[in-house]
Amino acid sequence: MPFDALKLFEFQRYKTVRTEQLLKALPTCLSPYVHQLITEDTCCEDADKSVLDEHGLIDFAYINSKLKDCCVEPIDQSINLRGSICSLAPLICGVEKHFKTVSWNSFQEKYGKLMKWTGQEQTLQQVWLDVFEGDDEERPVDELTALLVTCAILERGLGDVYVFTAKSQSPSMLKDILSSKALEEFLGSDVMKVLQLFLGPPSSLNLRNVAWHGFPYPGEIPFRCILFLLVVIPSVGHILQRKLGEGQITHREPVMFPHTRHISELKVLQDGDEICQIWDTRLVSWDTHLFWNKVQKLFGKQRHSECCALLLYYLEQGCD
Repeated sequence: MPFDALKLFEFQRYKTVRTEQLLKALPTCLSPYVHQLITEDTCCEDADKSVLDEHGLIDFAYINSKLKDCCVEPIDQSINLRGSICSLAPLICGVEKHFKTVSWNSFQEKYGKLMKWTGQEQTLQQVWLDVFEGDDEERPVDELTALLVTCAILERGLGDVYVFTAKSQSPSMLKDILSSKALEEFLGSDVMKVLQLFLGPPSSLNLRNVAWHGFPYPGEIPFRCILFLLVVIPSVGHILQRKLGEGQITHREPVMFPHTRHISELKVLQDGDEICQIWDTRLVSWDTHLFWNKVQKLFGKQRHSECCALLLYYLEQGCD
């Protein structure tokens, strides 16, 4: 029996073993620096809940008052940014502690309107509902899916804000959006420094690139970091609401992929039994079983945006 098939057999035989125990056996694909930065340096026993203001949103000014050497272009960027990230740990844990007992319905009722600036609030609601109220065994993959989708929505939303404020075409790269003067002047330097620490440059937490191209296994990126990124969205939304009032950010037209004749004639897209046959191929091994299971469920529910996000990640990992 081939190695992958044997491992898959063992996975199915001992499927009652908790998912977390199986995932711990997987070797990390992250570099030692990135792994320590994300999994260890963001951990802290003393949670600081003062990171949230009276509205329960992130107080960006308070965060910056706690940061050390938060400079986007220091001589030794890795040292300075690492010090800032270590200073973030109590704040990240403070957000996690505050929202630990909050249901998704309560979160949505309080912050749902503040996520409309992204233009993708319904997708955010769907993907995070899975995290808050889904199956515990699927929780690690649900968290990773939420991170992939949240990063993509946040990136495009910030690009829309750039177009609105700069009155010019948005940069094609996230790092250029985050370092733009237009967003710094509109959202404030405190907001942009926090976004840079979480989403870029490479020596920061860099959650967007780590999630999409770093091959983290489900559960490897701590939930506290993913949750913090979620709370960033309504927090930015509150700033936009204060600046624009009832005005709305104009969203760019999405890229449309034509429904070609060749795609529509593929039987595999309509036949569930044909899709299940992929389980018998080498594309699905014991350690990617969890990914494909989620991809199949999302496709079956016609949640194509989330399915595409996870499938792109899955294919890049599997074909590396």
